[in-house]
Amino acid sequence: MPTTAPTTSKDFHNSFRNAVKTMDFRQLQTILFKQNQSVQAPWPLMRVTNEAFYTYTWLLGGTPFRFEDYVLRYDPKKEPPQLQDDIDKVLETIPFSYRHFSKGIGPQDDMPNFRQLFSNFTLAHKGMSFTGGTNKDDWFRIGNENFIFCCICIGDQPAYRDAITLKRKWYSPIDAADIGDCWSSCDFLTPFRDINTASEAKQKIKKKEVMAPLSKKLICPPLFRGTGEEILRGAVSAMLEEAATHKLDRDSMLKLPHDVLARLLADLFGSRMEVKIAVGALPLNSSTPWKISPIYKGP
Repeated sequence: MPTTAPTTSKDFHNSFRNAVKTMDFRQLQTILFKQNQSVQAPWPLMRVTNEAFYTYTWLLGGTPFRFEDYVLRYDPKKEPPQLQDDIDKVLETIPFSYRHFSKGIGPQDDMPNFRQLFSNFTLAHKGMSFTGGTNKDDWFRIGNENFIFCCICIGDQPAYRDAITLKRKWYSPIDAADIGDCWSSCDFLTPFRDINTASEAKQKIKKKEVMAPLSKKLICPPLFRGTGEEILRGAVSAMLEEAATHKLDRDSMLKLPHDVLARLLADLFGSRMEVKIAVGALPLNSSTPWKISPIYKGP
């Protein structure tokens, strides 16, 4: 779909408000494509949708809310030396990986035939159809539709404990070294669905009130950003900290089954730890682009 000349700021805000009334994200796509070529980049798309939804829609005034402002950069070098050694030992011993889960093709769920992953925004911009877990709130409230979603797995066990990973027959492995910029969080859709103002959104993040839906436990860290390898180190750091609260040291944690470790990590993110890669397209592994998921339970 070609991009036309940018609209004025006033036109864009008015159009966005009208789109919100219907929550028709295909109407929003058209508005975003007209707004500016730069919104095709993941972070600018998030910024412009956050500002429009949380500020201009309700004419709140004050500073806009942007998720990206609360996505903190994780720096592994700032961890204490002993913790860095512990993280190294965990990563050497436990098989962590990134995986993107997908349905197959046709009634037999045959192997997907595409060799690149595309974000929903990229697919929409190309005029291609898309399916998956996308939601109107993803487009209007969060603005994360130009990121490619995946999850961290420990062995074959995902840290996204939801039926969606069990109902996907296929997965594509993604090398951590190939992920240059990504961010990790819980699933925001449920906790942010009833938030309509920038101030409410800010307080939700600042107080770490994005809570696990069942245990009501505060999730920490709610947001962190880095390379694929840095996010893995941040995840292990959080797991070691959580294990210590249960009086488990590093060596004790290493003895836990993969399923238990995946749940330990998932619970820090309300049972659904998502990793969002900041690219519109990502080539798959040329030799083994798709594998059958060992945890597949059927459609």
